[in-house]
Amino acid sequence: MAERYIGIAKEIRQKIEDGSYPPGTLIPPRLELAKSFGVARATIDRCIEHLIASGVLTSRQGSGTYVSNSISEIRKIAFIGWDQIPYEADLYSGMTFISYEKLHDKSARNSLLKYDGILLFRPDEEAIEWARELKEKIPLVLVNRVEEGFNCVSTDHRGAFREITAERLEQLPHLTPYFLRHHEEGNMVSRYRESGFVDACRKKGRFYEKIYMPENMDSKIQVLKRQIFESGKAPFFIVSDSMQHCGALVFCVRDSGLQWQKDIFYSDIDNDMPEYVWGVSITSYIQDDRKILRDSISMLLKVIDEGISEPQQILVFPLRKNGMS
Repeated sequence: MAERYIGIAKEIRQKIEDGSYPPGTLIPPRLELAKSFGVARATIDRCIEHLIASGVLTSRQGSGTYVSNSISEIRKIAFIGWDQIPYEADLYSGMTFISYEKLHDKSARNSLLKYDGILLFRPDEEAIEWARELKEKIPLVLVNRVEEGFNCVSTDHRGAFREITAERLEQLPHLTPYFLRHHEEGNMVSRYRESGFVDACRKKGRFYEKIYMPENMDSKIQVLKRQIFESGKAPFFIVSDSMQHCGALVFCVRDSGLQWQKDIFYSDIDNDMPEYVWGVSITSYIQDDRKILRDSISMLLKVIDEGISEPQQILVFPLRKNGMS
């Protein structure tokens, strides 16, 4: 279910499109809007922030918020993504969603040239390969992926995993750190996260072990028992590239009679599950996908309007959730 401010943003856009708020018009004060929509001021602030980022509104310090004079020239953006529209991709009025599945052949990809710019949401390596040719013809931004030679807005995966690993290396100077990662060598996000872990270990001159995790839960449990719990003595220092391995680890900890934050020190990413799910609050990083999307739209509009030639990168550090693991 969409958040309330998205609906309000659409209503304000509708007023602009039907002429109720013509270009250059000062829109009502935020407190007045909050009262008329029956929401908190913070909701209106978030709504206005997004409309400004998308070019629909413009803020003039000390004067107020106005409908952009160029509202009739809102850029046409192709948002390429998986399965369905994520987060607030429908907030920008010039956005069209296109699935990766529709872009397998070159002729379909060439049809993207009718847009003013392209956002590629979490592209895989195949999509990045065909995007190399497209980016020479049309402004393009990778969303939550980092690749040399591209405009990118992404979670700082490497920085986050470097931070937690370095912190734990200080706390646990005598333990061998383990890194759990997806089995596929081609998983680029796992590589980003692994690189941060390795950075911290190498800086400290520490040996580490990398464990490739299978997809099946029973197989995960067998791998963890064989390579960690039966091969060494507690305590264990474990960093995971995904919350997908957490359930198997929780099972192994319980089965071994070990205690969190005494025998097990663990962290992962996007694990915002409440404590009753795992029986413990996990130390994890939570990605700010909405900020990444907002910043991606802003970057693409800037590239379109200013013709920036040198690739730009914005890294958004994720929110740290300090659990008991």
